[in-house]
Amino acid sequence: MLLIYSRCLLPGAYVVPQVFLYIANQVGTTISVVIKQMDLDKQPKKELIVNEVLVMRALHHANIVNYVESFLFKNEIWIAMEYMEGGVSRMLSMQSR
Repeated sequence: MLLIYSRCLLPGAYVVPQVFLYIANQVGTTISVVIKQMDLDKQPKKELIVNEVLVMRALHHANIVNYVESFLFKNEIWIAMEYMEGGVSRMLSMQSR
């Protein structure tokens, strides 16, 4: 497997059941991304995940988190999205309340 991302800063940040967020750096660049990792075996409606990827890939706007790329690895889908400063940490702090 080709190493594309490294140095996960929030490994295993739990968002909702069976969904984890990671902040990682693209290898060879200074670009940070958020990786949304989902176990497909534990997703009851896989078509919603496919739809999410298709919609994100089609939309590009300054006011939304933009899609970078996605990968299918074993039984997991990893969706890489642009990193927005404060976005992930704010979401995690709100969830812990």
